[in-house]
Amino acid sequence: MKQIKTTEQLNKRLDFLHGVYQKQIHCKVVNAVNEYLENNGKKINYYNLPHKISVFVDDMALSAGWIADRLQGKSGLPSSDRYKGSLTRKIRKALGYSI
Repeated sequence: MKQIKTTEQLNKRLDFLHGVYQKQIHCKVVNAVNEYLENNGKKINYYNLPHKISVFVDDMALSAGWIADRLQGKSGLPSSDRYKGSLTRKIRKALGYSI
């Protein structure tokens, strides 16, 4: 795989990966959730989701925060001094994590 050395190369790679994500993951997740709701009419409280599903949802949100933080030179790790102002920290707080 070609090394990424410029912002333009990063933009091209992320644009490509976004397309792959949209087609292969995002649309399938949206369709699965919508199909469940259409067939059951039963809503699930986010905090009562089965563990594997809640971990999957949290991972998607935290991945987005990590990408934004990393590109801004911030850290998504609680042990870092740059964690305090990070998007990852805000997302973790919104998801109910204590750190």
